[in-house]
Amino acid sequence: MTTNEELANRHAHHVPANDKVGLMHGEVRLLFTHLSTQLNDLLPDCREKSLMLTKLDEARMWGNAAVALHQVEKAE
Repeated sequence: MTTNEELANRHAHHVPANDKVGLMHGEVRLLFTHLSTQLNDLLPDCREKSLMLTKLDEARMWGNAAVALHQVEKAE
């Protein structure tokens, strides 16, 4: 069962613990920017492309959430 503390942590702002964590956020953004721009140029404009780009936005947000929520584990 999810606790109220866990829910509060999910929705809290997580300031990067150090420069390494900030760089990890930037790398996630950079990778998704590169992938999405390459696919945007490759694929025809259509509903499926729009949905794909939306899902990449969602995946980027989950990637940065993983960095923010578990930064203590990766900050060393």
